[in-house]
Amino acid sequence: MTCKTACEMWCKLNAIFETVVEEIVNRLRVQKEELPEKLVMAKILLSLADTYYHFLSAWESVTPEKKTL
Repeated sequence: MTCKTACEMWCKLNAIFETVVEEIVNRLRVQKEELPEKLVMAKILLSLADTYYHFLSAWESVTPEKKTL
């Protein structure tokens, strides 16, 4: 890695994660079916590796109006 600070590493990881999420959303939407946002979010969350269990737990505590793509 070329990151020299924790902030640089966080920004890089965030960019990677956003790219992966966008790719998953695009794959789902290519099916030419109109998918509700909640279904897309559920698919993304269920596709996360077990190491992201803490993220899933935190996500469940977020209010529904803040859960958006």
